[in-house]
Amino acid sequence: MFRPCLESLCDRIVPAAHFLYANSSLLADGSLVVEFKEAGLGNKDELVPISLTGTAEATYQWFNKGGNKPQGQPFSSEQAIDVTEFFQSRNGHVTGTFTIAAPAPPEEFLTHPHAANWVAMFTVSYTDIACVDLENGVSTAPDFFLDQEMTTPIPIVVD
Repeated sequence: MFRPCLESLCDRIVPAAHFLYANSSLLADGSLVVEFKEAGLGNKDELVPISLTGTAEATYQWFNKGGNKPQGQPFSSEQAIDVTEFFQSRNGHVTGTFTIAAPAPPEEFLTHPHAANWVAMFTVSYTDIACVDLENGVSTAPDFFLDQEMTTPIPIVVD
């Protein structure tokens, strides 16, 4: 005997709020830029709290005038990213941008004996990056890959 299966209404409702796009890029100074657009917020014009989360890690290294690095371990600096901003929704959409600076070099790097005569450079990576709508409980994590890595060393000025 055939018995049709009934779906519950909860199984058929798709959350209204969702991210239409999210992309990331790196600036020449190693900063991370994340742009996003969220839709399905209803026709209310209100401030929506959006959080950017993840981890930033920079590796700092000294190079001599010939481009060679000294023996020993480079210096690392890691920072947790957890920034929340309020973005204005208009006609059910929110569009926004986050810009996150690379982690600062550790103090022992800046006071190293090579600081007077060598060139300072660093690489940076951003991992587990996600935008999260704190009000509606949606995230870019399942649909958009926002991690970035800059492997070409970036020169910095150390005073």
